Amino acid sequence: MSAAIQTLPGRLFHLLASPSEPPGSWEDLLRSALRTQYYSTTIRSSVLTNLLSFAPERAVEHLDPVSLSYYYDHLALFKNPNHRRPNHWPLYLPGDSIPRAAAVDPWFHLDGARIYRSLDIQSLERFRPRCVLAPPDVLVKLATAALEGRARLDTMELAVSLAGVHRPPMSSWDRDLFWLAFHLPVHEQFRGHQGELLASECEFHDGLHIEQDRAVMEVNQDGQLLLTSMGNLRYPVLRLATGMKTEAVNGNCGCGRGQKLRFFGTRKVIAKGCAT
Repeated sequence: MSAAIQTLPGRLFHLLASPSEPPGSWEDLLRSALRTQYYSTTIRSSVLTNLLSFAPERAVEHLDPVSLSYYYDHLALFKNPNHRRPNHWPLYLPGDSIPRAAAVDPWFHLDGARIYRSLDIQSLERFRPRCVLAPPDVLVKLATAALEGRARLDTMELAVSLAGVHRPPMSSWDRDLFWLAFHLPVHEQFRGHQGELLASECEFHDGLHIEQDRAVMEVNQDGQLLLTSMGNLRYPVLRLATGMKTEAVNGNCGCGRGQKLRFFGTRKVIAKGCAT
């Protein structure tokens, strides 16, 4: 399997098994939203049409947030009927080599890794992965199993946490537990509902850097994350009120990048998604 290398600001990533990502831009998002029942009403469609000429970070200020519960409970209203094919997203892995990768319980279609739809420790041990990608709660289960003597992954060199709105990022306790089990740090990514990369952690592990060409991630007065993903064209939503407590961090990081978020709160898992 050949690999293309894509450079994002401040870090080198290997893009495995896919030379390009599915399209996604501010204009793509608005046009996709206008095809949904929710945004096609006269008032909402007029507002969105007028926002086509605005920069995303300015445009979203003119829109009311959509609550997470409303979005999940009325998902059919947000479906774009013209976007039928599920997205296949690449791996983004820090470093200068391509690991033998295993992805456990991802909620999206992921290229470049062996996929396990649930945590199967014996199958993982037989595969002998050099890299394991999984949601935060799955990594915690894996670390717990290792500490209890029920899992052994001696070949693992890299762990990637696949966080999202319904799989909140790892807590400091989770990270300590994983380090105790495997003596490895966790590199966290924040993925959207379709699997699109929206924010990622650098080697300093002090918050997730926002991918500004992919998302607008606001923090309101209550410290809640409002999410607008330009890659979610299948179920587009603008200013999704996620209920996740965050803190915006200003100034440049040691890696040279700016604009990052720190997440707070518990590891509560919402068993919903919309990647299919």
